Amino acid sequence: YCRGWCYEFAGDDRKAMDDYNAGIDIDKNYVSLYMMRGRLYRKQGNMELAKPDFEKVLELDTIADGSSSRHYALLFLNKKDEAVAWMDKIIETDKDNNGSYYDKACLLSLMGKPQDAIAALRVSLEKGYRSFIHIGRDSDLDSIRNLPEFIALIEEYKAKPKPVIEGLVSEARTGLV
Repeated sequence: YCRGWCYEFAGDDRKAMDDYNAGIDIDKNYVSLYMMRGRLYRKQGNMELAKPDFEKVLELDTIADGSSSRHYALLFLNKKDEAVAWMDKIIETDKDNNGSYYDKACLLSLMGKPQDAIAALRVSLEKGYRSFIHIGRDSDLDSIRNLPEFIALIEEYKAKPKPVIEGLVSEARTGLV
C-alpha cells in the first residue's frame, strides 16, 4: 500500500489503484489497503465501489490504537459521531501520541469543523509533531490550509524546537542513551 500511496501522492491514480488491488490480492485482511483503495474510489467520485471497502475496514479494524483508520471509514460512511468517538478512544489509549492528535485534526477538517481541527493540530504540534512537509501536502487539511489561524499556527511551530521527551533527557545525562 505504501507504494500505491506514493503513486497517489504523485498524481498517478492508475498505478496507485493497481498497487492497492495487487496488495488486496496478496492479503485480504490488510486494513490499510481497503482504506486507501476506498479513499481513491471516493476521490474519483465512485462511492458505490468505495462503500464496500469502508465496510471491510469496519469489519477488520476493531482495536482503537494508533494504527487504526476506522474513524475515517466511519466518516466516509457518514457516521460522523461514531468517527469522533472512535478517534477519542484512540487518543485515550495513548494521550501522548502526537500522531493521534494529528489524525483527529485531519478527521475534523474533513468534517468541516475548522476551529476544532486547528485546536487538535495545535495539541499535536505541542506534543512534538513536526512533519511539516506532510502537513503541507495532506489533502485532509485542505479545508483549513488557507485560514489565517492555520498559517499562524504552522509558522509558530516551525520556529519552535521539537519538545524533548523527559525520560530521554535524564537518560541522556546519565549516558544511558
